[in-house]
Parts: sequence; structure tokens; C-alpha cells
Amino acid sequence: MSKTAWVTSAISQADTLWQNSRKSIEGKSFSDVQDADGLQYVDLVMEGGGMLGIALVGYTYILEKAGIRFRKVAGTSAGAINALFLAAAGTPGSCKSEKLLEIMAKADFASFEDGELYARKTVQRLLKGRGVFTNLALHPFDSLRTCRQLLRDKGLNPGDTFTRWLQEELRQLGIANTAQLYRRINQFPTLLYQGEPDPQVGAAEVALVAADITTETRAVFPAKAPLYFADPDSVNPAEYVRASMSVPGFFKPYTVKNIPQLNQCHSIVENWRIIKGIGDPERFFKNGFPQEVEFVDGGLVSNFPFDIFHKPGGTPKLPTFGIKLEVDHYQPKSNGMGRFTMGLINTCRNMLDNHVRASLNAEYHALVKEIAIEPMASGKRPHWLDFAMPGEHCEHLFVSGAKAATEFLSSGFHWKDYLVLRQPEVFYSGEQLA
Repeated sequence: MSKTAWVTSAISQADTLWQNSRKSIEGKSFSDVQDADGLQYVDLVMEGGGMLGIALVGYTYILEKAGIRFRKVAGTSAGAINALFLAAAGTPGSCKSEKLLEIMAKADFASFEDGELYARKTVQRLLKGRGVFTNLALHPFDSLRTCRQLLRDKGLNPGDTFTRWLQEELRQLGIANTAQLYRRINQFPTLLYQGEPDPQVGAAEVALVAADITTETRAVFPAKAPLYFADPDSVNPAEYVRASMSVPGFFKPYTVKNIPQLNQCHSIVENWRIIKGIGDPERFFKNGFPQEVEFVDGGLVSNFPFDIFHKPGGTPKLPTFGIKLEVDHYQPKSNGMGRFTMGLINTCRNMLDNHVRASLNAEYHALVKEIAIEPMASGKRPHWLDFAMPGEHCEHLFVSGAKAATEFLSSGFHWKDYLVLRQPEVFYSGEQLA
């Protein structure tokens, strides 16, 4: 299936889903913040998941069909890519998801694997189901060279092709640096809260999450950029996403060198204390402040950073919607070293996000929708690291996201019910916390 064909088919199916659901969606309240055209505004957080991120575009496509727009957007890895494009592709009041789909459709994702040929072959064999030891036995030279490169470079692919692609797409959207991105996301029409102008609700934000493995902390860009870059306004936002999507082992870590030792307003000690929240930076960095910092995929510490925007307590003016890729399944048994090791890794990856979910409980489930990505008619299921996936897989992902969004809007979320849930006597009741 050609790229043009799958995009046309995907949009057609999404439009059919919308037409079949619009009577149960149109006229509903999803937020108390609107503009003069009746568009409703929400904050949005998107989970990471590699190539599965195409499903996020299908989800936001339906949200926009329903007249929902985005004030703040956040995401990790694939969620960061979508968040940046949603911010950069137009002013807050415009529809942007179809433009995102067109960008994804023309992208040569396979070129993002810009490492050596033997490394690409090894990854493809593993994606096809060959175990590590089987692959080593059948292709010893490729496997050994791949392992040697991992030990040397800490990643198989430089990630330079991805960065150049993202920079070029942003350039075509009129974004070359962080300052331009801030100007774009703050071009709001007059926003109304319950029908009255309210300047306080017009504060836009983009939050792209990466894992700072040098200081063992979560880095949120552009907010934390002044800590790592001497002139953060001039940084191309593509750099933040490159940091966020640096899948360990698959991509080389993203490195920022020449970390500022002085700041225009603060000393380096105050810089680390204020921006990073380190109480005693001089003791924390007992061997001296870092000259460079390495980042890997933000999913290592927070693959679904829902807590960035959502603030419990009080009466909200607008909700924070969350989109998760896939339905969470837990397998407590750890028979075998492989499953045990993955359990250890996934515990580190999901601990913070699971804590947020548990602390919010019913409120979380009212705001967050999981996209169920079922196997296709062929029985195959899109793989999150398959950068060479065919068009029919991309179409399947987009439509899966659109289907989840129609379910959420038609029967999964009710703004008035959610406001009741936010009342202190309800939120803290034993019944809700059970």
C-alpha cells in the first residue's frame, strides 16, 4: 500500500467513526475554557511508544473534530514528537493533526536507523522473533560486531538522521528555535472562562521529557533548558526531542557539552538549586559541576508524565486529558531470567507513573484513555521499534487512536461529573479511594 493510499484510507475511516459518533459528542462540555468560536481548550499529555505514536495522531484528530484544542501539551519519546508538532504546526486555535499525519506519511522512518548495516540486520532479526542466542548462533559476526559497537558507543544509531528530519520539518513550519516556538504556542484568541474573558487561562506550555542520566533526574524541556544551554532561546526544539527519544541501546545517548557554569541572573550553585531543585549542589557535585550531560529516552523515568500538568485539589478551569499507548497488563510471575530482567527494567520505567495513577485513582481513570492496539487481520501486530513498518500498519495505528478517542468523548468523559469528582468531600471519600 502506497503512503498516499494508506493516509487517504486512514482519514476516511476516522471520518466514518466521527460521523457515527458525532450525535453523542457534539454539544457536550469538556472544559469551562472556550474561545469566541466555541472551541474548548484542554491540556494534553501523551505517552511514549516508538512507532505506536502514530495512534496518538488518530486520537488528537478526533479531538479536533469535536472542537477541542490544546493549551498545554506534553509527552515522552513518541509522545514528545507529537507534542512538539502539535505545538509547532499552527496557532492554538487551529486544527493540526491532519498536518501531523501528512508529515508522518512522507517521513522515511527506516532512515532513522542510521547505524551500521550489520547492526540494522541484527535489530531486524530480533524484531522478527529470533532470540539473542539464536541470532548469535546463526549470525555470529554481525552479532559480535553489534555488541562491540554497543559497548563502544552505547547505542547502535547516531540519531543524526532523525534530528535533521525534525529540524527540516520544523523549519517548514516556521520554527527554528525555542523563542519562535514560544511565540507560536502563545498566539491564543481571547479565551473565556465560563463565558467571561480570563487572561489567566491563556498560559501555553510545551513539556518534553528526557532522562538526565548524569544527575539521575527527569529533565523537562524547554523549562529546564537554561540549566543545560547557555542560550536556550536559540536552541532548536528538535534537540529536546532527540534527547527524549534516545532509546537506550537503539540510539546513542544525546549529549550536551559545555554546560553553563554561570547564568545571567544566578551563580551556577543557584542555577542547579533553582532549576533542578538540588538542595545543596556543591555537596551533590562533590567532584565538581558537570561539564557535559547525557540523556536517554524519557520513558526510562516517566513514559507517561501525567503529573506535569495535572494538579489535584481545587476546582479546575479545564481538564488534563491523557493518552496512553496500549492497555497496561501486568504479569507478576517472573519465571526465567529474561522475564525477571524485564520486570526490573519496567519497574524502574513505570514506578513514578504508576504512583501518580494510584494517588489520583478515580480522577486518573476519568481523564486518561488507553488506546487498545489489537492485532491486524493478518494476525500481526505493529511493533514499537519497527521503523520500516508498512503502510497498512500505520493505518491500523491511526484508526486505533481515532476509535479510542470517539469512545472517550462519547461515553468516557463528562465534564460536569468530573467537576463533582474534584469536590473535596468526594475526592477524599473512602469510596473514591477504594
